[in-house]
Amino acid sequence: MTQGHPFSASSKESLHWALLLKILENDNRTAPFGTVNDVFNVLNAKMNSYEDFNKAYPGYGWFLPWYQIVNNTVSPSSDWVDRVPSLDNGQLFWAAYSVLYRLKTNYTNVPYNLTARIQVMIDGMIKNAPKIFY
Repeated sequence: MTQGHPFSASSKESLHWALLLKILENDNRTAPFGTVNDVFNVLNAKMNSYEDFNKAYPGYGWFLPWYQIVNNTVSPSSDWVDRVPSLDNGQLFWAAYSVLYRLKTNYTNVPYNLTARIQVMIDGMIKNAPKIFY
């Protein structure tokens, strides 16, 4: 397996959330990408990273700048230390919201307290969007 790029953005995250949603919807085209239990594990790791980022950089209000990953730690890339891309984060918001909706409507006993943790992120984004984008 090759090493991926050490940087990314919320727009790329949104694509991953969309794939996870399709797995949660039991779309048979997603079978090669994993199972529902795999999705729960990925979402747990993803939420751990988001929660860590939000604690380290609360001024982003749960939104993501373009970021780098060094030693398994996410931090803003040097050219995004004081701003966030609105379009990219809009894509992330709606993708995460869709996953949250699917979890709430189709799954009970979701592990890792994922439904509540994703809800905290969504609520934080809603609360902070006017301060950050207007």
